[in-house]
Amino acid sequence: MPEDDDEIEKTDWNRRLTTFGGPIYGGLVSAGMVALPGGLAILSPKFAGAVLAQTAIIAAPAAGIALLLAGGMIDLSAGAMVCLAAVATARLLEFGLGSWLPALVIPLLFSSANLFPGVAITRLRLPSTLVTLGAAGIWWGIAAGLSGGSVLANPVTAGLNGWLLAAAPGGMTPTAGLGLALLVGLGIWVLLTRTVYGRHLQAVGSDPKVAELCGLAVSRTQLTAFPLAGLAFGIGGLLQNSRWSGGDPSLAWGLELDAMAAVMIGLPDWRGGRVSVFGAVLGAVVAGTVRSAAHLVSSSDWLANLLSGGLLLVATTTAAIRSRRPEE
Repeated sequence: MPEDDDEIEKTDWNRRLTTFGGPIYGGLVSAGMVALPGGLAILSPKFAGAVLAQTAIIAAPAAGIALLLAGGMIDLSAGAMVCLAAVATARLLEFGLGSWLPALVIPLLFSSANLFPGVAITRLRLPSTLVTLGAAGIWWGIAAGLSGGSVLANPVTAGLNGWLLAAAPGGMTPTAGLGLALLVGLGIWVLLTRTVYGRHLQAVGSDPKVAELCGLAVSRTQLTAFPLAGLAFGIGGLLQNSRWSGGDPSLAWGLELDAMAAVMIGLPDWRGGRVSVFGAVLGAVVAGTVRSAAHLVSSSDWLANLLSGGLLLVATTTAAIRSRRPEE
C-alpha cells in the first residue's frame, strides 16, 4: 500500500505541474521577450501600474473565453466587443447620467448581444470561428460608426475615470477595477468547478456526442455560455474605458490575441472541456506585461500585436504538446 500511496502522490504532483506549468513557462518566455524592449524602465512603479491595468483589461475577456473553451467553443469577437463596450460607455457618459448607469447597462447589453452568434453556432451548427469572426466585423463597424471614427473622451468629472488606476507618487495605483476583473475570474471559476452547469458544460466540451447520449441538453448548455461570456466582455469594455478615460475604436485591436494567449498559457492541455481560470488570470499577467513592455518601445500597436501573436503561438504549441503526453 505505501507504494500505491507514493504513486498516487506522484501522479497528483505531475498533474499539478501540468496545470501550472503553462503559466510558469509563459512567464519565463515573457521575461525574455520583455527584457529586450523594456530595459530598466520595466522596474519603475509607472510600468508596474500599467501592467496591472492591462492585466485587468485582459483578464475579464480571458475568463469569458475560458468559459467558452470549456464548452468546446471559441469567440474571436472578444476584442471587438470590448472596443464597442468602451465606445458605448463613453457615449452614455456624454448624457450626464453618472457612471453607475453605464456600469450596469453595458455588461447586460453585451450579454444579450452575444446571444446572436451563440444561436447561430448552437442552433444552426455553424462553425464558431466563422460566426464570431463575422460578429467581430459587425462590432468593429458599429464601434467606428458610434464614435464617428474619432476618440470619445469621458467627461472630466466621470467617476469611471478612476475605476482602474488612480494617480500616485511615481506612477499609478490600481483601484477597484482590478478587483472587478478578479471577481469576474472568480465567478467563472466557481461556475465551472462548483456548479452542476459547469460540470455539464465541461462534459459537453470534452465530447458532445457522449454528453448527448448521457441525456445532457448540448445546444442549450453551450448557448448559455455565450451571454455569460458577453457579460465578461462588457466588463472588459468598462475597464478599457476607465483605463483611457474614453472610448477609442482602435485601442482594442489585438486584445483578442492577448486574451487567447492568456487562456492558452494556463491551459492544462489541448483536450476539450479542460481549462484553468486561475491559469488564465496568471496568463493575463504575462500578456499584460508583454504588451506594456512593447509600448515602452513604440506607442503604436505593431510591436505589441507582433509579440502577442508570438506568445499565442508559443502557448498554443505548448498546450498541444502537453495534450499528447499519456495520462499518468
